Amino acid sequence: MKKIILVTAFWLVYITQYSQMNTLKETIFFNIGKTNLTQAHKNKLDSVIIVINASETYKVDLKGYTCNIGSLSINNVVSKLRALNVYNYLVDKGVERKHIKYEGKAMYNPLGDNKTADGRSKNRRTEIEVLFKLMDLENIQQNNNSSNNNASNNKQNSNTTINKPAAKTIEIGPEMVTGQFTNENNKLIKSSNGIQIEIPEYSFSSPSKEPFEFDMKDYTQNYDIIKKNIATKSGKQNLMLMGAYSLNFTQGNEEITLNTNSPVKVYIPGAFDPEVKLYTNHRNWTLDTINALSYDDAKKSYVITTKYLGQMFGLLKPMPETSKNILFKISNIGKGEAKPYAIFDNCMIVSGNYVKGKLYSFPIPSDKSSFKIRAAYSDFSSKTPTHYYLSEDIKQLEPKQVSNKKINEKEFMRICTPSKFQYKQTQMDRSSLCETPQN
Repeated sequence: MKKIILVTAFWLVYITQYSQMNTLKETIFFNIGKTNLTQAHKNKLDSVIIVINASETYKVDLKGYTCNIGSLSINNVVSKLRALNVYNYLVDKGVERKHIKYEGKAMYNPLGDNKTADGRSKNRRTEIEVLFKLMDLENIQQNNNSSNNNASNNKQNSNTTINKPAAKTIEIGPEMVTGQFTNENNKLIKSSNGIQIEIPEYSFSSPSKEPFEFDMKDYTQNYDIIKKNIATKSGKQNLMLMGAYSLNFTQGNEEITLNTNSPVKVYIPGAFDPEVKLYTNHRNWTLDTINALSYDDAKKSYVITTKYLGQMFGLLKPMPETSKNILFKISNIGKGEAKPYAIFDNCMIVSGNYVKGKLYSFPIPSDKSSFKIRAAYSDFSSKTPTHYYLSEDIKQLEPKQVSNKKINEKEFMRICTPSKFQYKQTQMDRSSLCETPQN
């Protein structure tokens, strides 16, 4: 550290002799898919901070970039996180927020050739540009001495316990909920469906004192998944859904970003299953490679460490390759008006697939001989809406109940008893559904 200070101070004295306003440019590089700062990154940023501390005025411009691997939407997020993590580090070290601007530029403005590995490595970066006017030499020395004294004081006080206020609990739910809170103090949001959200103090990178508004939709129970008509597929792969949610924060008209040094954590209750993974985008589920998924044994919950928002997130697992396709005839409701689901005894839920006519198929794990078929539909074509509900239980799938049927070169197990399932004109019955366990 002393070496950094001496070299930087010498360089500062040199340039003050020739100009009043100066520009410092620095670049840090990242491995593929990485956004967190390494110790080498922090060492380089520390020398930048010394320049800033020795400046009378300054403005910092941060731009994050990626190579061309991955989709534009993911690269937008990754590039922004690379700039944001530098922003957060500078702020934590005392650089004023109002003097920093950051943005993600995805794969644009490449430094290297994206057709080569070496070229792509040059494009995964954050560029730091500081425009500053230096203090005189005496003030530079005072700043350096002050930095050393602060470091010494911090070391002496490292064992001091700071009593922070207890987390404020915000009770919400079910389904679609909204609320407000400020950036100060810890917050705990509890959904009546079982999800808990921990928001540490200053989780949001925003200089504004306005309250934040949150908008959460909780689909961790079968009832809410069916009402929302959430699909359970990733491309052509069938998945089993344990639960899903969406969470968004806004602050007036300002764009806000999560502070990855104080991440928001979402807890979804459920028994541990090593095959369960985190997915995003319910229109065509894809594996989430940015947010982190872990499991908390004490709380019996999956923990999602949130780095970005704006999508629906789901906990799903692949359907076994040895699954069987069960075929049903469902009457009373036309094609596309409702999405039927199969629910297994461990509360996993999978959406059915329309085949033809009134026939729907459901992928069922081969080791399951009992399951539930559920669906709901509301007709709002008249002033008084009409509600329909499908509820059938297969308590024991036996050979005498089924027959083999081939449609478009695909084999199905056709349920013959009963010969067809029918919607009834009634509201959905929550008590007949298998629900995700709650804490």
